[in-house]
Amino acid sequence: MDGIIAVGNEAGGHIGAAPFSTLTLIPEVVETVKVPVVAGGGICDGKGFAAALALGAQGVYMASRFIPTKVRWPEGSIRYKKQKRSLKK
Repeated sequence: MDGIIAVGNEAGGHIGAAPFSTLTLIPEVVETVKVPVVAGGGICDGKGFAAALALGAQGVYMASRFIPTKVRWPEGSIRYKKQKRSLKK
């Protein structure tokens, strides 16, 4: 195993069945395992990112935070041209 993604009950896309919040879960997992831990769930800004790192996580993953983000493909790429065509319709 190369690492662990530890997700607390704040994570999007489910009903919050996990018994622990991310910020209480991370230090417990970090102390228990000997592989890098990535924190997930409820992290949506720099403060949450810093908190996860302070608690021992090697990184964070954020997913739901980016749902409202408008994708901007590099100009000249095939995806950019397709996106531009679809916006004209």
